[in-house]
Amino acid sequence: MEPASSNPDERRKHPRRRVLLTGKLAYLGDNVTADCTVRNLSEDGAMITSRHFHLPDDPFLIVLKHGALHEARTAWRDGERCGLAFTKSWRFSGEAPEPMRRLWRALLPA
Repeated sequence: MEPASSNPDERRKHPRRRVLLTGKLAYLGDNVTADCTVRNLSEDGAMITSRHFHLPDDPFLIVLKHGALHEARTAWRDGERCGLAFTKSWRFSGEAPEPMRRLWRALLPA
């Protein structure tokens, strides 16, 4: 585990790294999805950008094209930017249950 940031104003447990990933927000109970861009990422959260923040409330799923699915809640919002806190995570390297793998394939087809 990497040490927390030496910045005293930093509130995250794990440092985030800059990324540029495509993802999809999914609210399955409402059958609503929206595209997003992940701008930074850690094991317990992310900062995304999207023009679709009029979506239903937490919790929701975020599916990342690089092979991960996260249940998330909104930590903060600022215009098109949004901070997410992950509450559950699955990787698609074999540990995810088959229903989660099917969901990932359905939301982000190859």
